[in-house]
Amino acid sequence: MCTHCLLWKWLCQQGPLVTLQLSAAVTSESVSDETITQTMVRCWEENQYLLCPHSAVAVSYHYQKLHRQPSSTPRCCLAPASAAKFQEAVLTAGLTPEIPSEILALERKETRCTLMRKSDDWMLMLRDTIEDMSQQWRDRFLNAAE
Repeated sequence: MCTHCLLWKWLCQQGPLVTLQLSAAVTSESVSDETITQTMVRCWEENQYLLCPHSAVAVSYHYQKLHRQPSSTPRCCLAPASAAKFQEAVLTAGLTPEIPSEILALERKETRCTLMRKSDDWMLMLRDTIEDMSQQWRDRFLNAAE
């Protein structure tokens, strides 16, 4: 089960009040590919920040709201991915993809996966994986600090 699905499942379990409160605070948007490209270009020209196409949808909404009704209300646009993952979209926008060295290093790393059968307890498997990874990071940082 993906993180988005787990989050949605958790939200549904919280009851209608939480869902209503969240709906009042969170907005979703969908725009054309052309608008995505234009937004990527505009953000680069104004901020020298390279958006991924998914983030461009959120920023496009911000630009639309700003144009229609300038406001002092703060907005937060979540950037779910690096633009480096979407080189074709970046090139379509006439921009140059910047591939961070960390992403280039991923190409040389071993890939891993865990088979999850329908009968498995996916929540437990995810929780165990997160706990294992957290412990590995703690061990790594504690050893590095010594």
